[in-house]
Amino acid sequence: MKRREKAAWYFAVFIIGAFIITYYYSEKKAGELNANKAIGTGFITGMDMVFKGRGIFVKYVFEVKGDFVKDHTIIPIESDQLELLSKNLIGGQYPVIYNALDKSNSKILLFKEEFMKYGLDVPDSLHYIFHLLDSLTYKKN
Repeated sequence: MKRREKAAWYFAVFIIGAFIITYYYSEKKAGELNANKAIGTGFITGMDMVFKGRGIFVKYVFEVKGDFVKDHTIIPIESDQLELLSKNLIGGQYPVIYNALDKSNSKILLFKEEFMKYGLDVPDSLHYIFHLLDSLTYKKN
């Protein structure tokens, strides 16, 4: 094998390994979140476009036993919807699921599917948000 071919092969192995480790880590965090879940109320504090329009970056804060925890998530909605979402979501209260043993492992619940994934009842008060989010264009993953 030539030096260039070896380098390309090592690079491919490295990339595949990185994907496997990332997948394993995210599945582990999701499992821990579900196993030790607690529910709180979060407030969306800001939104921004993800690099190259690959979704919308949502910042939120929630309280656990007097401590305020800041976190973020990315929602797979076209970034041209940022202004509309900002007007409708920033400042609103939304359920947050978090790991009772590790409050840095949290997720704000904005989609019906997320409630179902964690075995939670879907609150009637959020149907207008579900309708808004369902009406927007989703990014293809």
